[in-house]
Amino acid sequence: MTRPARLASSGELLGGSPPADTAVAGHESVLLKELVHGLAPVAAGVYLDATFGSGGHSRAILKAANQTQVIAIDQDPAVHSYAEQLTREYPRRFCFASARFANLDKIAAKYSAAPVNGVAMDLGVSSMQLDDPLRGFSFRYDTPINHATMRMDSTNTSNLSAQSDNSKTLASLLASIDAASLEEILRYEGEEPKARAIARAITILRDGQGMHSTGDILRAADTVPGAHGPARNKRLARLFQALRRHLNDEAQELEQALVASARALAIGGRCVIISFHSLEDRVVKQAFANNAKVSPFVPCGKPVQPSPDECTRNPRARSARLRVAERTAMPAPTEPWWRGKEWRGKEWRGKEWKAQGQKAQRRKAQGWRQAA
Repeated sequence: MTRPARLASSGELLGGSPPADTAVAGHESVLLKELVHGLAPVAAGVYLDATFGSGGHSRAILKAANQTQVIAIDQDPAVHSYAEQLTREYPRRFCFASARFANLDKIAAKYSAAPVNGVAMDLGVSSMQLDDPLRGFSFRYDTPINHATMRMDSTNTSNLSAQSDNSKTLASLLASIDAASLEEILRYEGEEPKARAIARAITILRDGQGMHSTGDILRAADTVPGAHGPARNKRLARLFQALRRHLNDEAQELEQALVASARALAIGGRCVIISFHSLEDRVVKQAFANNAKVSPFVPCGKPVQPSPDECTRNPRARSARLRVAERTAMPAPTEPWWRGKEWRGKEWRGKEWKAQGQKAQRRKAQGWRQAA
């Protein structure tokens, strides 16, 4: 297998000084030992870290076995200094691509590294992103709406091109969206029970006083009764999660990444994914389910959750869940196999399954009435 080279041209590393500490400064990688154990790195194996972040997982994989090689992927410009640090430490074993992880199979092919021995994904938002007020990811900060892009691939609006899809920001979304469309985002991207009322409150505030900061979103949501104390924080977390997932197309990104992983992995290679909420974990669970007819993966053991000690040390790890699957000999798929007609999973998407369930209930009730 050809040794990967350092990325050049479109994915070239940017300049800048690395952090004074290690690559995990300011961010603790969740389920680090469990992820490495699930990947089971082999000597001279090639691994894709599809969500590089501060590099904690990449560093652990590089140390796990002799001469392991890592191709790291991340679309956030803020992580370039961490990538440069690892490049200096492991110049012939580590390279970095500034790209979306949905294209991981193409990136592996670019380095003549496919098929790879393993793929790792951490689907959470990093502490670096959450703790940066200007990113707009957290409801703890009152950020001007024009600065809070809430995007994974940009640190500020000046990096966004008006002619590209990346121009979709929080400000542009809230400036034009209607209440019905916003309700759908909150309901299906955040599983918010009060989606209709919150969407109406946000659009009323926008049309009346305008939206000037992320604090206005909180004030609009607080006008909807039924959430106080911890319940309020959970509601706001769902609200910001829904907006972030929509703006970054996270649902489609994950589906494409799962298909790309099946194409990039060698037979017997492992895919390890850490998810942080039910929307993501549900998709991963379905994709990894044991269905020899259509699935290119077979699950390896039960899902793993953080230990009580890790949750105490890092409260943001509480909801994490790690799943491991091994690549089978089935031909590489071209589309999500877990939504096909042959799939017998319990649900493919919430909306479709809900509609099917309601239809079945109506037929059942109709039968009861006729029998009576």
